[in-house]
Amino acid sequence: MWRVFKPLLSPIVTPDKLELPPLRELLELSDSLGYFVKEKYKKKGDTVHAELSLQLNDVLLVREGKGPNRKTAKGEAAFHLLKDLEVLFASLNVSLLFFPLNFYIETSYNLWYLV
Repeated sequence: MWRVFKPLLSPIVTPDKLELPPLRELLELSDSLGYFVKEKYKKKGDTVHAELSLQLNDVLLVREGKGPNRKTAKGEAAFHLLKDLEVLFASLNVSLLFFPLNFYIETSYNLWYLV
């Protein structure tokens, strides 16, 4: 009987397996670090272009996403911005999962503008 129920119970979502949407993950991360995410929108025909920018101490990260509505465009831009943060933190040997909440990024870069 256990062979029948085990496959049914295995896909249950636990907090360890839960993955946040990219925008929420970006906002929670930037809030915990004390930074602000700036949003700009442009509508071109049926497509909405969202530009999200995150100003760190000496690094400016800017990414653009597009989609049929603001929510989709913001989600795509947030996804790309999170990937940029992973690259930046990896170059500083800092994990996105285990960082102190009062962590401040100090790099030798003057400005990163990624589009």
